[in-house]
Amino acid sequence: MIKDFEGKVAVVTGAANGIGRSLVHAFAKRGMKIVLADIDKEALEKVEQELKDTGTEVIVQVTDVSKQEEVATLADTSYKHFGKVNVLCNNAGICHSAPIRLLSLEDWNWALNVNFRSVIYGVHFFLNRMLESKESCHIVNSSSDMGLTHSRLAPYSITKHAIVALSETLVTELNNTNVGVSVLCPGWVDTELLENTETLGRQHSGVLEMTPEVFESLNLTRESIDNAFKSGLNPNIIAEKTIKAIEEGIFYIVTHPEEMQSIQARFERIQEDSMKLNRNKDNA
Repeated sequence: MIKDFEGKVAVVTGAANGIGRSLVHAFAKRGMKIVLADIDKEALEKVEQELKDTGTEVIVQVTDVSKQEEVATLADTSYKHFGKVNVLCNNAGICHSAPIRLLSLEDWNWALNVNFRSVIYGVHFFLNRMLESKESCHIVNSSSDMGLTHSRLAPYSITKHAIVALSETLVTELNNTNVGVSVLCPGWVDTELLENTETLGRQHSGVLEMTPEVFESLNLTRESIDNAFKSGLNPNIIAEKTIKAIEEGIFYIVTHPEEMQSIQARFERIQEDSMKLNRNKDNA
């Protein structure tokens, strides 16, 4: 848990837009020093200026989180400049989705690298330094409510389940240490995640284009997804809930309580199947 953020250092990936941008502003408001990381240099520099205008001490590191050497550089740069890191938000991600039968290995590798391996890289290059510092530290891994429920949005939901599993293991290992862990599992949030994903996807050969036919194969339309994002929570609300979780040592950051019904339904299905499987025939 971190109760006093003043003078501490936060590193946020995916900081140029959406939840990441809201997180850095919320941290800055509490007097933190900020390391901004994102693949979008132009958007990153805009956020940098926003923070500097508030008097925040900030540095920028353009980072493709799918590449381990760039995450290693992010960690080295952060510690070289500030000497410590107290909060790491492994927040960067994409929402690439299609039926599994339509996915190429390029689709899988892109989603796994950006959404999941990036979290592994972040933990790998920051964790031991955090432990050695003896200061109060916290790692926030951004997943989704789809990482806790059934979903037809592969490979997105699959990578989000993986992030939850990694975080659950990590929080168990780090019990009674100076490093806390939370996993952020929001529902729909008003961001440009879909548009950013499509822009990045066009830069990767072999990646499936999100055509109307792909949306139809998911029993969705582009319009319905756009409306879901637009009607989602303001990312500033997500940022404030995340800070509350850091302050109070809350692990599961479920920002949309209405999603608890779907989360419970998954576990009820597990329980029902277990009871059916292990039921004594004589008592059937």
